Amino acid sequence: EVEPKIKMADLAVSLLFASSQSSLNESMHVKILNLSRALKEYPNALIQVDGHADPRGDSEFNLDLSQRRANAVANALVEQGIDRARIVVRSFGETRSSSSEYDYVAHRAERNVDIKVSPMLSENTVQTDINTPVAQIK
Repeated sequence: EVEPKIKMADLAVSLLFASSQSSLNESMHVKILNLSRALKEYPNALIQVDGHADPRGDSEFNLDLSQRRANAVANALVEQGIDRARIVVRSFGETRSSSSEYDYVAHRAERNVDIKVSPMLSENTVQTDINTPVAQIK
């Protein structure tokens, strides 16, 4: 069997969003296009899409915003031919923020969607997060 040219660990991507925005800009579309091309070398890999927001604003709004960001990325991957069944979308709002309310430089980095790729372990078992135990799909 031929070894893929791209290592799965190299497929991690982080996309930065403008404040209160969930739409994808041109550079994000280019990154997603390049990622989707690489993902075709791993047709059974699981794609984890995690949406985040900075700590400013209402928690409920931030959770919804991070969900919209993650969904926008997942939808763009699907538009590039990636099977939706391979994509796990999660939203965290500001729950993973480590910045203070007035740290505007840190806020920019926290308005993001992280994309991670991991192997699908079997037909009914997937690795849902590289840092957590294996989960069974029901």
